[in-house]
Amino acid sequence: MTTRSLKPKEAERVRAALGELLVTEKTQTALAKRLGVSQQALSAVIRGTATGGYAIARAVAKAKGATDVDAWLRGAAPGRSAPRIRDRNGFDEALVVAMRVFRRVPPYAFEAVGNLMGDALPEVITPEFLGGLASTWAQNVNDEARSDAIVAQAEREMEEEDRRVKVLASRASPSNDGNE
Repeated sequence: MTTRSLKPKEAERVRAALGELLVTEKTQTALAKRLGVSQQALSAVIRGTATGGYAIARAVAKAKGATDVDAWLRGAAPGRSAPRIRDRNGFDEALVVAMRVFRRVPPYAFEAVGNLMGDALPEVITPEFLGGLASTWAQNVNDEARSDAIVAQAEREMEEEDRRVKVLASRASPSNDGNE
């Protein structure tokens, strides 16, 4: 069983999740009972006067549906083992630059790399990291994975286009040409 203190970002994630759980449980006493911790410890974590440690983090992650406590503490959604590269800070900016610098790397390689998940990703994604990873992926991937990446890229582009069309449609005023 892992026992360690929480990093500031991890403690904040636990505190935020406790606030969400408190909405459904209604009282700190009920939530503490559900999590298997003391009400006093829970109260201190919610107030921010204590971090609560790994034991409370484990109980909160489990209550939120996460199976991997460490991945959840790093920001992974419950049920996902680790965050996707595209969800990391700086991905969008790095993608624009990397696609200009690494011109020979096909766009679907960047799409595939953006979907990768990892435990030891840098805090901020740089163009060099992203371009190097996409270039390596493109050189070493088999045809089936390449095909899957192309399909994933096309689907993502269609979803983005659908969102843009919906936004434009919602902004358009209804025409009133007298034919109602």
